[in-house]
Amino acid sequence: MLRLIMELLDPKFLTTVFAAIAAAATVLTLAMPYLVNDTLSKRMKAVAFEREKIRLRERERLALGSRAALRQSPRAYMKTIVYFRSLLAISLCCASRALAAVIKVIAPPAGV
Repeated sequence: MLRLIMELLDPKFLTTVFAAIAAAATVLTLAMPYLVNDTLSKRMKAVAFEREKIRLRERERLALGSRAALRQSPRAYMKTIVYFRSLLAISLCCASRALAAVIKVIAPPAGV
């Protein structure tokens, strides 16, 4: 048992094992592109087919004279965002005017 442990810990044996692992990893790294199926070309063909279907559908829709259906009224959350942005702009404008007035009162004129 002790002899087996000594042989496993021998530097020559460990060097050989690590070299074999490195060689196997190198071969596997170089061979992986050839072992894996190429799905990119299939996906590209599927995307091109779908794009052509959409193009035909849109040309057909334009030929019939129908226009794009846009939303007629804004959504509620967008109204809220615009409202609060307007309030913020107004409050910042008022705050900057008030600050300018305070600075004008506190600061002496430059020529004095």
